[in-house]
Amino acid sequence: MIKITPVNKINNLIRNWHIVLIIILSFWPFLWLKPDYIIAGGDQYSAIRPATNFFRHFYAWEDALSLGKIDLDVARLFPMEAFFYLLTTLGINNSLGQIIWEIGLLMVGGLGMARLLDFFFFKNRLVNKNKLSIFAGSFFYMFNIFSLHTFFQFNSGPVKAFAPWFIYWLVFGLDQIKRKQPFVKSSIYLALVSLGFSSSAVNLASASHIFIAAIIYWLTFIIFNLRTRALATRLFKFSALVFVLLFLVNLWWLVSTFRYSLENNQFISKIITDTGFLAETPLYETWRGLGFWAFKTYYQGIPLIPYAHYYYEPTLLLANFVLTIICLWGLKQNKFQPRLTIFFSIILVLALFLGKGVNEPWGWIFLWAYKNIPGFVIFRDPYGKFMPLWAFALAGLLTFSLASQRKKINFAVKSSLALVLIIISSFFIFSGDFIQNEDWYKDTNRSMYTKIPAYWQEMSAYLKNQPSGRILLTPKNAYGQTYNWPSGLASSGPPDLYLLNSDLLNYNHTPQYHQEESVNLIYAKIDDDQTILPQLKLTNVKYILQHNDLKTKQLLLNSPAPEIMLDFFRNSDYLNLKKSFGLLDLYELKSQYYQPIIYAPEIIFFSDDQNINNLKEEISPLDLTKKIALAPTEIQNELKASSPPEIIFQETNPSQYVVSIKNSREPFLLILSQTFHPRWQISLPASQAKHIEVNGGTNAWLINKGGDFRIKLYFADQKFLNIALAVSSVAIILSIIYLLKSRKSNNFYAD
Repeated sequence: MIKITPVNKINNLIRNWHIVLIIILSFWPFLWLKPDYIIAGGDQYSAIRPATNFFRHFYAWEDALSLGKIDLDVARLFPMEAFFYLLTTLGINNSLGQIIWEIGLLMVGGLGMARLLDFFFFKNRLVNKNKLSIFAGSFFYMFNIFSLHTFFQFNSGPVKAFAPWFIYWLVFGLDQIKRKQPFVKSSIYLALVSLGFSSSAVNLASASHIFIAAIIYWLTFIIFNLRTRALATRLFKFSALVFVLLFLVNLWWLVSTFRYSLENNQFISKIITDTGFLAETPLYETWRGLGFWAFKTYYQGIPLIPYAHYYYEPTLLLANFVLTIICLWGLKQNKFQPRLTIFFSIILVLALFLGKGVNEPWGWIFLWAYKNIPGFVIFRDPYGKFMPLWAFALAGLLTFSLASQRKKINFAVKSSLALVLIIISSFFIFSGDFIQNEDWYKDTNRSMYTKIPAYWQEMSAYLKNQPSGRILLTPKNAYGQTYNWPSGLASSGPPDLYLLNSDLLNYNHTPQYHQEESVNLIYAKIDDDQTILPQLKLTNVKYILQHNDLKTKQLLLNSPAPEIMLDFFRNSDYLNLKKSFGLLDLYELKSQYYQPIIYAPEIIFFSDDQNINNLKEEISPLDLTKKIALAPTEIQNELKASSPPEIIFQETNPSQYVVSIKNSREPFLLILSQTFHPRWQISLPASQAKHIEVNGGTNAWLINKGGDFRIKLYFADQKFLNIALAVSSVAIILSIIYLLKSRKSNNFYAD
């Protein structure tokens, strides 16, 4: 047994200097840290508090916004939300937690690429020349031009970090097949590594490139190695095992994500008709890793990205192209690892071809796929979705190019030049200037460095101790709405979603369901007492949260300014000012006008189109003090005028409610104010409960049962999600147990 001494440890660190250097460089994000500031904004506004909805995503129905929807974000549970929830539990603030997250991703990605390149090219035969080649490739993978736009994206970060490890275990497993060695453990490792980027599956396109690379390597292995039936049999067993393990380990998010994607493919195709993004990136830009749509865009006469022009000036222009040429230079040494040369070359060609979108040459192929292949619209930003392949391919080709240099002087010159060019090309990452700050547009409200005002924290704490109820957010905010905070925020959605952890109603720019259109109607005449009250009742609003910290110039057309709404709300006959914190005012609907999420209406209005605005002409002031509903005329003859039963309910979880019904004498309407969906079900036979859509887009059941009884209202998909969570948990636990037991056996390291 070898005794490990401090001297041995030091020698080991010296021998692996390239790994030590990768780890040290991974801590670079610490230089961007500003205490109490969070880097958030745009589509990444969830960064202001990523762990808020952690427990919500254990359920198939997400009720956090606009009366709920199928939970597409189940995949966020792990690793992203689990990581930030753990840090919150440990008392680590979100500002520091975000930097730890970025450091971890950078380190995992750099070490993974180093391990992959080592196994690819050298199989652990690491002399200093090979170590420097590996370091250069890993360094490029960690810091490159494409990273300028993706560093703080929750979707792309985990994929970039775990992609090299995923490919490594695939390569390792296929190598074991060729050598007639056991491949079970490598299959398990590959499946477990996929958990590392599962949170990226909320945007399937963001994770697609990793599987493109894996399939290409699998095909090149077949072309170069498949010579015997025995090898073909082993390859089939390995591939089948990998597929099964990947499916079982990731089943917990596959159930919701793919079901939602299939249901919404038609809607996505309908709203995404603009093909402008497909032409943003010409081939000469993808060649050097550029092509981000905002690079040449202006905001109010100011460049959207202030440093972008430097990449079109001689220094950086030359650095980018020379670096790319160095990466490709080794291709002429094709006798060295020809299979790997072909693999990385194919990856690079695909990145360039797909990343350029509909631009020439052969841009018509991408356009045809975009318009005709179901689901291909998810690649509406070809640069953002396919250029990670560019970074991966050039990292491998750079290592290959340097390692193939036989003359020491050539190696020294090219490796030194490559490292210098990487630093020059990625200068704005190292300087931190790629992070949008107060100086970009001379506007502190548009800084990505965001400091949450104390009054938001106070409002959040206050609401936790109040009776639960839906909160209508006013005024309606625009995409990219800015807030008059000390620093930031400019976000694509309401920060309330992550700061308040409440059931919210907000204006929807692209309504998909009827109920979202009904919510939008509230904002159309929100300063009209006679119109707004029926709408508030039918959407079960209990509170209105008035934001007086929105930047007025950014408000949407026909949206009253905060000062106008302030006057209206305070003089309303239906609202009471409940509490104010700083620039936030919380109003409560008077108790006689509020109707709960589950209720039996006392007055039912019938309409074929269920347009909430039509109620203004029919409803009387007395009606407004009763529970009301708007139902289709087709059921009018099935209901009799009578007193509704008493309803008492309890929310078990977002996907299930237990309802007690007392004194039911006649057929009555039971309303669940969640977005209408056919998979919302009731624990009564179909002969006693008919599922219909009411109130402009919510669920109701026409119930024919008398007396006192209890029922459950539940979203049927929860059963499948529970099964999927259980199956994945068992698969993960058994896999870990198998690996731990194998580690104790003598054949572990042989594998």
